[in-house]
Amino acid sequence: MTLKDEKGRIRKERLAARDALAVDLRIEKSLEMAAHAEIELRFVPGTILSAFLPIRSEPDLRPLMALLRERGARLCVPVILDKETIVFRELLAGAELVGNGFGTLAPGTDAAELDPDIMLVPLSAFDRLGNRIGYGGGYYDRAIDRLHKKDMDPQLIGIAFDCQEVAFVPAEPHDIGLNAVLTGEIELTIAEDSPARLSEGDSIIFNADSPHTLHNPGNADAKAFLVVAPVDRTRIHPRGF
Repeated sequence: MTLKDEKGRIRKERLAARDALAVDLRIEKSLEMAAHAEIELRFVPGTILSAFLPIRSEPDLRPLMALLRERGARLCVPVILDKETIVFRELLAGAELVGNGFGTLAPGTDAAELDPDIMLVPLSAFDRLGNRIGYGGGYYDRAIDRLHKKDMDPQLIGIAFDCQEVAFVPAEPHDIGLNAVLTGEIELTIAEDSPARLSEGDSIIFNADSPHTLHNPGNADAKAFLVVAPVDRTRIHPRGF
């Protein structure tokens, strides 16, 4: 099985698990995400923060977005321009939304295009190394790469339900890792000194006792260590906040 096939298998499996969540449970977990992040997500007023409007069985970030707007965040959401490109348009309170493909809604062409400082990123699956599997289109990877080319370094927070966690996501060189993951159950903080990617076939061990560290025992000299801090249900400390 190729790496692409394996990622496709994981994507299909984890999205099916997400789809299987009862609607009322998805609502409950979405509200828990809002409560956690509203308390612990730290930024100064005027910070540009991208989120997304839910489709299918995605977490509903609208309660969180309302709270973040009240704290001074300047909100934007992705808009699909073509088969390769998304941009982020400002989402003002009460703004009219228009159809944008894939069942999504977004502000129209009169809305300002913004470059996010913080990005809440949808995903299919994630692991505790900060690797993610998206929906397969590569839109976010390309958007983040464009920001990097502008010398920007947006903080990337994956948004998922806990059922979307897997033991290990096979990462490719072009994949861009997350700074943190927010779910309805736990919040993971991924260390600032993210390691080199693990090589295919390396073994991964999660040591839950000392000190919540994922490591690759066969490649320690290559700094293949990434501290992860599963913490209580009321805290999230993404890198740089």
